[in-house]
Amino acid sequence: MTTIKNLLSMAKRILLSSIACLAFIITISAQGTQPEAGRYISKTFKVCPFNVDGLPKKFGFINVNPDGKGAEGAKTIGQYINQSDIDFWGLSEDFNYHNDLANEITDGKYQIGTYRGGINLNQFKLNMQFNTDGLNFLSKTPYSFSDESWVKWNKCNGWANHGNDEMIRKGYRHYHANLGDDIEIDFYIMHMDADTDDKDNEARADQWKQLYNAIVANTNGRPIIVMGDTNCRYTRDDIRGLFINPINQAGKYEVKDAWIEHCKNGIYPTLGSDALMVDQLGYKEGEIVDKVLYLNPTDGDCHIKALNFNVDSEFTVSDHRPVIVTMEVMSKFTTTGIENANTSSLLDKKTSASKSSGIYDASSRQLTQMVKGLNIIKMSDGSVKKIIKN
Repeated sequence: MTTIKNLLSMAKRILLSSIACLAFIITISAQGTQPEAGRYISKTFKVCPFNVDGLPKKFGFINVNPDGKGAEGAKTIGQYINQSDIDFWGLSEDFNYHNDLANEITDGKYQIGTYRGGINLNQFKLNMQFNTDGLNFLSKTPYSFSDESWVKWNKCNGWANHGNDEMIRKGYRHYHANLGDDIEIDFYIMHMDADTDDKDNEARADQWKQLYNAIVANTNGRPIIVMGDTNCRYTRDDIRGLFINPINQAGKYEVKDAWIEHCKNGIYPTLGSDALMVDQLGYKEGEIVDKVLYLNPTDGDCHIKALNFNVDSEFTVSDHRPVIVTMEVMSKFTTTGIENANTSSLLDKKTSASKSSGIYDASSRQLTQMVKGLNIIKMSDGSVKKIIKN
């Protein structure tokens, strides 16, 4: 006869068996999402260099940017960024309305770089120059960045005229982006000299040379994206002769321009020919000064490519239109170099946390301490350790 006690015992055995089966299914499923050693991981992401037109309408009694949209425009741009699916933004002219823009972005949705200030009249009186570059960088969670650095251009032209470039500390910034799964990309964002006087053209030429020298001096085998408001046209500025060709010829990187690749069939406009105006040719055939160039190492397991090139011509809050490029990164997955937390030299006193510059999980989220599973430890010397904690 089946007793209540037997029924309870049978039910318990069935429940335990079900839990064991479920745990097994979950384990197999989780293992299936992990890339195997020697296989390639593919990820897509979007980038956008965008001039947010953040100059004030007036500087004292002088009309500086009478057509600018001011604080309300910055709020609209912030909402646009917050609602977008764009992963990396390289902003320029992020001056007086930065807070209005940033306050519209949901807390934690983007990591935002250093804001270096707006156009402040009191500051200007002290050194006859505004101590700001107007640049900023945003990466969408779970992607992240580190190693932010800023460099002033060696040469600019125009103080009270020709674009007023010498009134601010114009230059470029460098960022080290982490996309998770051991995928890392370098970004250079910039805002180049404005206007078209001979001295302006000379200043931009010098800036391309400066950027070229910085990149070849910092060769590390990671793919690179260079984007921003270049104020350049291939018909007027020798971008190929000053930047693209020298890097290609050096042999360590291959450079491509997303617009040339997807809108011009890989054919560069002829230097000295008539400008390719957007109002005549449209936003694909016409040339825009906001550019996205990318560099792939000729020797390495991680490469990127542009999948398309688009311009949001309907977004008219700034005097520039958002240039949006979808990128794909392919990286070879390897399990080499992964240590066990119990035996890792990282835990030795000689290489303790004082030499660690950050701990991250596999999704590139920063941690306060190591957790169970894979931990990515960035060391102060730039090296990376991968540690499994049981």
